[in-house]
Amino acid sequence: MPSHQIAVTGVLESGAVAAMHLRGGTSRATAFHREINGTQGDLVVKADQAQWWYGGLRLYGARGQEVP
Repeated sequence: MPSHQIAVTGVLESGAVAAMHLRGGTSRATAFHREINGTQGDLVVKADQAQWWYGGLRLYGARGQEVP
């Protein structure tokens, strides 16, 4: 199945840069993976299936020099 992708980048009213990349199709990696990267830390949400609402979510986070 071909992969479809959408990428959006912009600057918010606050001056913060926002970027989003969506990719469809089959993944050989994590089926559900979302990252939020900020100036003070990062959050990552993962699930083994694309239907994340069925449960099995894993949340990782770190601040400063911490390693998740």
